Amino acid sequence: MPNPFSYLTFGQAKTEVAVRLGDPNMTRWINAELGLYIIESLRVFNALTAFWATPFTIDLEPPF
Repeated sequence: MPNPFSYLTFGQAKTEVAVRLGDPNMTRWINAELGLYIIESLRVFNALTAFWATPFTIDLEPPF
């Protein structure tokens, strides 16, 4: 069953990035490098927006 929240596969996303960089044949940026750019951009997005998959609590009381 496909994921209802996604419309691009990872391969399609890499192709889209290559097209937007003006390199549709992937001659300047290799496939693996484009994948690393996508992964890094998602990590930065999560860090800047504080978007976490699950909520968590922090206990700031010192242990006795």
